[in-house]
Order: sequence, then C-alpha cells, then structure tokens
Amino acid sequence: MLTLLITILGLVTVFLSVKVALKFRNYTSNLIGDSKGLTKALSLQLWGEAIIGLGTLVFAILAHLNMLSGISDDTQSLIRLLMFFATSTTTLHLSRIVSKIHG
Repeated sequence: MLTLLITILGLVTVFLSVKVALKFRNYTSNLIGDSKGLTKALSLQLWGEAIIGLGTLVFAILAHLNMLSGISDDTQSLIRLLMFFATSTTTLHLSRIVSKIHG
C-alpha cells in the first residue's frame, strides 16, 4: 500500500513539475528583460525537479519490484549522477539569474 501511495504522489509531483515548467516557458514569450530571464530559469529549475522526481520514482518502483539487483551498480550510479547533475545545474542557473537581477 505504501508503494502505491509513493507511486501516485511521485507521478503527481513529476506531472506538476512538467506542467508548471511548460507554463513558465510559455510565459516567457510575453516578457522582456529580467522577468523573462527569471521565468526561463524557473522553467529550467522545474525541469530539473521533474528529472530528479522521475528518477526517484523509478528507483522506488524498481526497489519494490526487487529489480534493482538486475541493474549494475555503475548504471545506478550513473543515473543518480545524471539526476543530481540536472537539478544542481538548474539550481545554479537560477541562483546566477537571481544574483544578476539583484546586483
């Protein structure tokens, strides 16, 4: 039952991240200057969040199904590295944009 709740919440979280990322991306066409840059950075941040959320969800499901042992440690580590790379680079990008705006 707990895995079902994790799966549902994970799917909803990833869906919301993607949905809001797309909304922010669409808003950029109507903006200029700092607002446009910040909105783009927020969209990228949400894509990073969606990637790490999806990866976490996949690992939770594979663990529940006892399928992680079929994936090499190197492959699992590479997937985790990509997840953290996505979220850390989008966070750094957002941080740079905010710093630029505030001088």
